[in-house]
Amino acid sequence: MLKESANIATIGAFVILCFSGLWAGSSTEAYAEVAGIPQPQASSTSPVNDDRIAALYTVNSTTGQQFRTCTASFLGEGWWMTARHCTPAVGDYLKQSDGERAEILEVHLRFEDDDIALLKVADGIVAKPFDLPVAPLEQGSIIDLVGFAIGRDFASVATLEVKSFVEKYPEGAGLPYRDLIVASSVTPSRTCEGDSGGPGYVGNTVVGLH
Repeated sequence: MLKESANIATIGAFVILCFSGLWAGSSTEAYAEVAGIPQPQASSTSPVNDDRIAALYTVNSTTGQQFRTCTASFLGEGWWMTARHCTPAVGDYLKQSDGERAEILEVHLRFEDDDIALLKVADGIVAKPFDLPVAPLEQGSIIDLVGFAIGRDFASVATLEVKSFVEKYPEGAGLPYRDLIVASSVTPSRTCEGDSGGPGYVGNTVVGLH
């Protein structure tokens, strides 16, 4: 697998806090600001082209229908990373904004309580890899998160501040995920459904995933 696979252990998943009261799976519609009234935040309307990421498409094995579901990030040597809860499968594929596309050949899951999936992907996408972290994040760190929010035909970025860390969540409600990073948006733009699996990064170092 990856030469730096041990470093994956320092990558946590994000629990995104949105102080308007909406969670990360909420509507991706943009909302106008109204003075004095708390407004829902939405994904940015500013497109970005980042060849370190690709959109994850799920293919229904029965009907052949294709759905864009999540985001994946490139780690090098044919390996990509996304969220386990995106349920990637062999035969699904990744596609970039420039139309480059590659099929998923293998899916590797680390632990049941770890929301990370590693994907071995066929040739077809030319991408720049992220670097893996060598140390955990610190509280107060500012990070960017990029992803393909549902409802947009482009990728966009949200900037987040690390607030705290959670060992497991949710407690007592099914299978909890572990090693979570709690963060909040520092701009009106935030992460939304479809950003799942998208990388949180500082410079070119991936430090977590949505």
